[in-house]
Amino acid sequence: METYVMQLIAGVFTAYLIVKMVHMAKRNTRNKRMLAVLDKFHDEQAFYQAADAFLNSEKDNEYSSKTRILRLWADIRYEHDEEFFKDLEALDLTPIVNEKTIQLNEDSLFYMFLAIPNRLYYRKRMDLLEPLDDKLKEIDEKTASLLVRKISEENRKYYNHIGDLGKEFYTKVLIGDYGQYFYSKHLIAMYKRIVATMLARIALDEGNQEEFNAQLSFLEVFETSPLGERWLMELGIELPHAKEVEEEAE
Repeated sequence: METYVMQLIAGVFTAYLIVKMVHMAKRNTRNKRMLAVLDKFHDEQAFYQAADAFLNSEKDNEYSSKTRILRLWADIRYEHDEEFFKDLEALDLTPIVNEKTIQLNEDSLFYMFLAIPNRLYYRKRMDLLEPLDDKLKEIDEKTASLLVRKISEENRKYYNHIGDLGKEFYTKVLIGDYGQYFYSKHLIAMYKRIVATMLARIALDEGNQEEFNAQLSFLEVFETSPLGERWLMELGIELPHAKEVEEEAE
């Protein structure tokens, strides 16, 4: 009897592993397809064609939502505001924040909470934050404990000139005081560079060169990535070495 039970347990576990492996294989395939779409982002026309092809062929709701978010980001990046409203209306966020998927989709939430708002700030189109926020309210409860959302809320303090502009929380992130929030370990370095950039921008606004210099090491690393270079540009931050290059060219 004991041998039969052990065989039964082993059989169930094997079946579970097979199902899990099949699921992961499908997920990896979809990830590769979606990354192929993102790789075309620098080419506006090619990106939209690839994104639309993906959306038209993909039956998985989670990956359709993730790709719709990429399209939403392109709408803001390439200033297709009418498309922004259409994509926002078509977007269903619930498939990326259920119990099984939320930990796997922080990259998508990054665009919704951080990248798109910062671009809107740069474009002086803060009016478009209202419909974006209305969409995010649909997953308000699911995202309440996420670090990416908390950083977004602090960024709004800077954008809207509220209170300490986010300085206290940004400083806490840099010293590692964010244990009460959930976050992806592979994204925490990027989050620290973002808050350091926000602190640097505040320091420039306040004429505090010492505080700006304290964030330089973060900014110099951040600038080496397309994301960081864009973020610095959107906040109007020019690093000292960039100024030196310009002066030499003159």
